[in-house]
Amino acid sequence: MRLLFSYQETPANFYYETKLEIDHSIWAEGTLFVNELNWEYAKAHYKGPIKPIKEFRDFIRGQEVEVPFEDINARTFAFLKKYAAQVKDNTEEYLLRRMKKTVQECRYIERAHRESVELLSELEGKTELELYFHLKQRALARQRELAFDPMVASLENARFPHYRPQKVRLKGYLVDFGLEYKRYKADITETTPITPSQKATYAKLQKAYDKIIDRLYPGMLGKEVDALYKKIFKELGLPEMPHLIGHGIGLELHEYPRLDKESEHELKRVAIAIEPGYYGKKWGMRYERNVLISSRTVKDLR
Repeated sequence: MRLLFSYQETPANFYYETKLEIDHSIWAEGTLFVNELNWEYAKAHYKGPIKPIKEFRDFIRGQEVEVPFEDINARTFAFLKKYAAQVKDNTEEYLLRRMKKTVQECRYIERAHRESVELLSELEGKTELELYFHLKQRALARQRELAFDPMVASLENARFPHYRPQKVRLKGYLVDFGLEYKRYKADITETTPITPSQKATYAKLQKAYDKIIDRLYPGMLGKEVDALYKKIFKELGLPEMPHLIGHGIGLELHEYPRLDKESEHELKRVAIAIEPGYYGKKWGMRYERNVLISSRTVKDLR
């Protein structure tokens, strides 16, 4: 029996099965267990059977259950071990299921990507923090959630792949962010270079992106994408990056397929982010856009 738990926030797997944003609830192979506070909401929005959460213990007593361990806390795990006959981790099963996107899911990601790119042209700010907060304001003005906390960095700080904005005056900058649409996330990065050297390097990164996209095909393996990126970077005189060339996107910012040197994930019916970057001793930059790969086509969302 598959189980999913929602605490104060609704995990991606719970939403994937129920299409509900509902807290303190349990999904058990189609049956939704809710507290009294959420009873009427569940009746109005959930099409399957609904039971009081107090009946859940007897529902699983003596049963073999499966649950994504990454979604539960220690208290829930102890509860399951006490009342269920066996508790298994099915995290990998959900990662693989969610990797394969439906046409509708792809539409949501494409919408999130399009609106994210549009928002880039609206940004203003003289410091990292000003630009950071203006980005958040523009997202709210569009009535959109941010897919993750944005990274805004002057180019001297963009050499650190993960960085928190400060009161640093901008002389060229990197913005890494994305919007959500119906919980599906986009992930894009734009750099504004200043010096001739920075502009030349950014042109190489965009060229690397183009070359990678041109050689992607449905059914390609994740490890083949990794090898392709390294070959293209070598051709362009770019150093290998401290991170992968990209990752899957969807209900979570980073999900399958993996694009590392050992990945056997097949790129078919997937959504991915491709993010060539450069991280030098004095400055860094990155270019990132999203790609949809169906069973037959590759669609660059730029």
